[in-house]
Amino acid sequence: MMMIMKRNRRNSSVFTAFSTWLMGLTARGGRNKANSWRQYGLNPQLQALVTVMAALLLAGMLFSGALLLDYTNHADLLAKGKQLMKEGKVAWAADNFKKIIQQDSGHYEAHLRLGQVLLELGELEQAEHEFETAMAIKLNIAPSLRTKDQDALVSIASAKLSMIKKRWKEAEKTLMSGYERQSKNLELKEALWVLYQQWGQDAFEQKHLEEAITHWGQALDFVGRYKQEEETQAWLAKGLQVAYTGLEERKASPEERLAFIETALRKHYSYKLLLAKAAIYEHEVKNPAAALQAYRQAFQAQPQVVGLKLLEQLDVATQQAQLAGHFTLSRTLEAEALAVKQTIKQHQPAGQRVSVAIQAIERTAEDAETTEWEPKVMLTVANHSGVSVPYLKVKIVLSSNNQLLCSVTKEIFPPLQAGEVRKLVLLPKQRYLMHKLQNGVLQGEVLLTLDEEDPVTWVVKDKKQVTLFPPAQWLNDWFPWELSKKKKSSTTDKSSPEETPSATPPVSNGTTPNA
Repeated sequence: MMMIMKRNRRNSSVFTAFSTWLMGLTARGGRNKANSWRQYGLNPQLQALVTVMAALLLAGMLFSGALLLDYTNHADLLAKGKQLMKEGKVAWAADNFKKIIQQDSGHYEAHLRLGQVLLELGELEQAEHEFETAMAIKLNIAPSLRTKDQDALVSIASAKLSMIKKRWKEAEKTLMSGYERQSKNLELKEALWVLYQQWGQDAFEQKHLEEAITHWGQALDFVGRYKQEEETQAWLAKGLQVAYTGLEERKASPEERLAFIETALRKHYSYKLLLAKAAIYEHEVKNPAAALQAYRQAFQAQPQVVGLKLLEQLDVATQQAQLAGHFTLSRTLEAEALAVKQTIKQHQPAGQRVSVAIQAIERTAEDAETTEWEPKVMLTVANHSGVSVPYLKVKIVLSSNNQLLCSVTKEIFPPLQAGEVRKLVLLPKQRYLMHKLQNGVLQGEVLLTLDEEDPVTWVVKDKKQVTLFPPAQWLNDWFPWELSKKKKSSTTDKSSPEETPSATPPVSNGTTPNA
């Protein structure tokens, strides 16, 4: 209670003054009505005591309400900060944790979270200070008041302090101790992944390749997200490739290199290692059957890269089987080659197996009677392969006379399935005046990308040009008085209205065939 009062000294003084005022007010009322209480046989002293207790109770309720409101505010800020950390918005997360600390300097979870954020931002000294502050606060909290998640955070903070100083074994001991108690804690798993990832990177920079490969292999046991697994696999592949290059540079024997590849494949199943294995069997050991088997394994791992090489090997094996009179084997190899070709077709790059076409570019319906317009682009997206496309984004770029007007980007979700054709409508959500178009002509260009990460590579897939506003309609929209004068003069010159040619009605959707 004393700690709470100390943290909320300002609120305490305000409510103390309020309760004193309320007590005085009720006491004065009690003195004025003492005679009336006596008339009914009530004790004035007892009534005053009850009034004072009621005032204190009211003040306590108000004070507790303020504390509860303050606690709720901290909980909201903490939850928002943790969500921002998950989204990768670490700078915004830091602001939320700092607000909590400004209001309550003894909030140790806020110090822990702020330390983690500062560590990601590269502010090592400040991160170390926040971790040390959190550890000092933790020692003053009774174990019965700490939750398991809070203890896990303390273990992570202590380990990250050791990681800053590159005391890797000390950090591993701290985290593994916490992980043994809470094996389902996701934050501990991620902290272990970070530890082994950075430990391996440090060993790699120190040219301790075997140690680096070992730690990256350990990191794979604690990956939490798909991107983490990809990153770890990439580092592990890099370490293995450097180690294998070292074997080639010192001209290690084929047997030694094959033994290294077999060990490496158990840690990282890479098609590059399988291709190296196949090349050794093909050119050095002279074992065509083992080489063909290695090419098959590499094809299973990366069909679109290894496919042509496997077809070449199958062709050679088929010819040898025919020369040796093994016609059954040759037919089996031919059937395998046909299946490989079919697989290559299915696994060709998605940019080649997805088409995007512009069907039409029109104005919206409400633009018919205004001098403003908003283009509506209708697209058709088709997947011509036998597999789904996990990520696909299209962009439409609108321009007139090579002057850019706007661009709209849309991610295709849910993913485009095998053989699916889907229709899309894109609206730029922006209105333009008619004079933005040169002669009423609008050009549209649709692009496609399969890159989820920056930098994005866009590929132009289709172009289309339309005339949104025919000249007569454009002139009528902007200069109606001029046309009315011409119509009036033409009607007065003609002898009969039947001889007056009727005006061409405007096109309903304002589109013309493709230019």
